Amino acid sequence: MNDKLDLNIGLLHDRFLTFKKLYIGENASNFNSLSLPTSKEYEKAVYNIKFGQHIQSGLIPFILPREKAPPIPVNPTRIDVLQYYIDGIAALIVAKSLHCNQERFSKIITIYLSVCALMIEKLSFALKQQQQEQQLLQPPNINNSIIQQLDIPLIIHFKKELECLKQLRSIFISSPQPLAYADAQPHIILSYQRYLFSLLHCGHWTLQGPSDLEKLNYSNKIYENLQILVQKNPNIPTFRYSFGSFCYSFFKYHQVVYRIDSLQFFNFKNDHSFDPKIYSILNDLLNQSNRSYLVEFEKDPINNPEYWFVYAKTCCLLGIEEKAQSWIQLFINDAFNRIERANLVRTDPDIAPYSSKSWYKELMSSIDSEQKRLSEQEIRREQEKQKQQQVQQENNQSLYNEFKQKQIIEGCAPKYMNNDSLLISSVILLSMTQPKESKEAEIAKQRLSERLDLYMLQNSKEIPGDGNCQMHALSDQIFDDLNHSQDVRKTIVDWLRKNKDFSFPNGATLCQFVNGSWEDYCNEMSKNGIWGDHLTLLAAAEIYKAKISIISSVESTSHFFIEIIPTKIENTKVFLLSHYSEFHYGSLCFKP
Repeated sequence: MNDKLDLNIGLLHDRFLTFKKLYIGENASNFNSLSLPTSKEYEKAVYNIKFGQHIQSGLIPFILPREKAPPIPVNPTRIDVLQYYIDGIAALIVAKSLHCNQERFSKIITIYLSVCALMIEKLSFALKQQQQEQQLLQPPNINNSIIQQLDIPLIIHFKKELECLKQLRSIFISSPQPLAYADAQPHIILSYQRYLFSLLHCGHWTLQGPSDLEKLNYSNKIYENLQILVQKNPNIPTFRYSFGSFCYSFFKYHQVVYRIDSLQFFNFKNDHSFDPKIYSILNDLLNQSNRSYLVEFEKDPINNPEYWFVYAKTCCLLGIEEKAQSWIQLFINDAFNRIERANLVRTDPDIAPYSSKSWYKELMSSIDSEQKRLSEQEIRREQEKQKQQQVQQENNQSLYNEFKQKQIIEGCAPKYMNNDSLLISSVILLSMTQPKESKEAEIAKQRLSERLDLYMLQNSKEIPGDGNCQMHALSDQIFDDLNHSQDVRKTIVDWLRKNKDFSFPNGATLCQFVNGSWEDYCNEMSKNGIWGDHLTLLAAAEIYKAKISIISSVESTSHFFIEIIPTKIENTKVFLLSHYSEFHYGSLCFKP
C-alpha cells in the first residue's frame, strides 16, 4: 500500500510541476503576465472569503461539491493561479504526511513556499497600483470603500494561508520536526483536516488511487480529530460548524460507498432495504451533523445560507419536518435570486421525501408564479428597450449618414482598415507607449478639435491619459461608462489569443502584423497601462460586431477618417472614436 501511495503522490507532484511551469514560470514571470480579476471576479472572491468559503469553488469547509470540480479556467487570473498554487502545496504536504519516502520534498516545499511569498508580494503591488488608477477614474468626493481597501481581504487571506502552510511544513516535512502535531494551534489542526478532506474527496488536487475503503479509513481519522477539536474548544463556533459539515459529508460518502440513496435511508424504518448496521452508522452521522448545527445556530447564528441548506437537509432525512420546512423557506426567501435557490431545493435528493407535502407544493407554486411574473416583466422591459434603441439608432444613423455625406461633398475619402495593410501597420495606430506631448501634438489636437466641430461631434466623456485610453473610449461606447475598461481589455486579449490566424479580405492574418511571438504580444497587451493598437481595435469590432469609425488628427485633409468594418455587423450602433498624434483616444458622440 505504501509503495502505491508513494507512486500516487509522485503523480500528484508531477501535475503540480506542470501547473507551476505553465502558470508561474521562473521568478513568477508567467504569473506576472496573467490578468488581474475583473471587478465582478474580485467581489466574488471577497464574498467567499468573508463567509469562510473557498475562493474558487465557493464551498464551505468539509462539504462535498455538488458536481465534479471544473478544470482550471482557460484564462485564469492571478488570484485563481495563486489559490491553485497554495492548494497544491497543501496537497503535497498533507499527502507526504500520510506516508512518503521522498525526502527531497523537504527542500522542495521550502522553495515552493518562497515562490508563494513572492507571488503574494507581486499581487499586492499590482492591486495597489490598480487601486490608485481606479481612484483617478472616480468623480471627486466619491467614497468608494471597495477601492480604498482593494487589496486588504485578498492579501490578508493569502498571507494567512501561507503562514498555515509554513506551520504544516514544520510539523510534517521538516527534519527534525520543530513542532509536533499534538502541540500545534487548533486552527492549524483544523486546516490540516480541511486539506486532507480536499485531498481525498474534492478539489483540483485530489489524490488519485486510494480505494473507497481507504478513503473511509482516512476520513475516520478526520472525524476523530474534529471531534477532539470540538471537545477541547467548545466555545469556538468554527470547530463545531466544521464538525457538523464533515459529519454530513461523511454520511453522503457512506451513501456512495454502500450505494444507498436518500429515499432508501428515509424509508428504512418501514422497509429495512439495507443492512441495519449501515443504517446505524448513517443515522448517527446525520444526527451528529444536525445537533452540531443546532447548538451553534442557537448560540452563535451564522449568516451563511450554505449552512442553512445543509441543516435543512439533515432535518429532512431525520424526519424533523417542521424545522426542515422553516430552514428551506429561510434558505429560499433570503436569496436575492429566489428562483435559483428554489431550483437547488427541487433537484436535491435529500429533500425529495417532502416534495409531496402541501407546504412544499405551495412554496414551489409561489416560486413558479414569481418566475412567470419576472419573465413577463423582462419581456416588457426588453420590448420597451428595443423600441427606445430603435429610435436612438435611427437618430444616430441619420446623423451618421449626414456626417458621411458631408465628408464626400468635401472630398474626404474614408480609409478602410480591414483592407489596408499599410494602414494597419501605420504609426497612426501602432503606438503602445505614451510619447511626450510636444508642440506638434498640440497642433494635432487643435486640428482634431476643428474637425469635430465641423462634423457636429464632441467628446462623450473626458478620457484619462493613463495608457488605457483606447479601452476607456471603447468602454464608453459599449457600456456608456469608463468602469468596464479592464473587462474590455480582457475580452479583447482573450479573443486575440484564440484568433491569431484570423484573416482579412486581402488575405493577411493578424499575427503577420506583430514582430516576435504572438503569445508575448498578447501577454504584453493584457497588462494595465499598455496602449491599445490597431489589432485591438480590429478585435473589438469583431467581438462586438459593430463598425468602428475613427476621426484622426493626421495632416491629410482627405484621409483622416478611418473605418473598421467587422465580418458580421449585428450592432447597429457605430463606435465613434477620436485619435490624435499617436497620443490619445477619445470617445465621441453627436452634438445635441
